[in-house]
Amino acid sequence: MYLPPLRMATRDLGKWGLVLSITVTMVLIGLWHGLGIGFLIFGLIHSVYLVVDALTSSARRHLYREHPLANRITSALGPFFVFGMFAFSLVFFRAVSLPAIFYQMKHIADGLPSPLASIRALYYGFGRLRSAEIFLATSVVGLFELGSYLRTQHEKTMINLPRFFRSAISPCGGQYIMPGLL
Repeated sequence: MYLPPLRMATRDLGKWGLVLSITVTMVLIGLWHGLGIGFLIFGLIHSVYLVVDALTSSARRHLYREHPLANRITSALGPFFVFGMFAFSLVFFRAVSLPAIFYQMKHIADGLPSPLASIRALYYGFGRLRSAEIFLATSVVGLFELGSYLRTQHEKTMINLPRFFRSAISPCGGQYIMPGLL
């Protein structure tokens, strides 16, 4: 949902107009999914994310120009950070009430003390074939992302990949997919 008339109406307000138009748009997107407190908070969280992004973009551009290492670090770690922020917002998207939100927030880190046990329970809960399907789908998306990265770097063949990528790509697929098919 994109509301150009809203942005045009708030253009004279400067940064506050930008904040207002982003917030209204994201809240409406959240409420479009359903009329509930969880969806409202989901929209508000995403508006905060986008407002911070919009208000800090020039400062970040200046920082990255001055410190190229910071740009590389953010390029490498940024997608993981963004995924974590998005996954956090899904707590509110899924919740049907405030008590459900509080319950989920209270138990959000329950699996951290034993991550391998959580992964094992997930694997056996889904079943081997289902886990293989999920791994295959994730691998395909990862390969598309890798191809996109290589196109931006003007390196189009696998031979230009670092050695650890070349040696890891083929065995990884076989070792996770084959057990699921047996």
